[in-house]
Amino acid sequence: MPENRNSFILFPDLLSTVEKLRDEQAGSLFKMILKYVNNIEFEIGDQLLEIAFEPIKQQLRRDKLRWDEHRKKQSENGKLGGRPLKNNQENPLLSPKSQKSLINNVNNNVINKEESLNNKQKDCIVRKEAFADSLKPFLNKYDKKLIREFYDYWTEDDKSKTKFRAEMEKTWNVAIRLSRWQKNDISGKKGTYHSSSEAIYVPPPRAINHDDRP
Repeated sequence: MPENRNSFILFPDLLSTVEKLRDEQAGSLFKMILKYVNNIEFEIGDQLLEIAFEPIKQQLRRDKLRWDEHRKKQSENGKLGGRPLKNNQENPLLSPKSQKSLINNVNNNVINKEESLNNKQKDCIVRKEAFADSLKPFLNKYDKKLIREFYDYWTEDDKSKTKFRAEMEKTWNVAIRLSRWQKNDISGKKGTYHSSSEAIYVPPPRAINHDDRP
């Protein structure tokens, strides 16, 4: 559990998942959730429980990141509220109280925009972790170096760092993508790998030999 936080959120739609479990499994799932939020290590021996727990874990991660960011902004807001007004920020048409209110509103608007962007960037990090987890079942099938290169390529951020390359594809099937990646053997060729639904490999141009002329 994060410091200075003694609660967490579970959403009502979790019921649809829990109802598909046996009572014993539902109890185990609840214990897993409590151990996770209390930073207690545990093992999952049931594949069905692992599948049911994964989306809950991702949601709890996002909530923790938002909580950490909220505490940070609260601290920053406290510092801003205690600062005296600067002369170059004063407006002679406003009373001192109105001037302070105006400055605080501007500061809060800037902070809210930054917080919104930071939350999106934090969510992107969490989704990358989920993307990495989706590759783990293929570690026994493909070389670890190939998996690592595949991950690095498809998790490249956009300019805002709120999305990564795989999320910008129209269609996505990790098993099919890995199979194509292995066939193209990107690490051993100098061609171009296009980010498209067809994942086409374009070989490098061949040097023209004078002996090839007709």
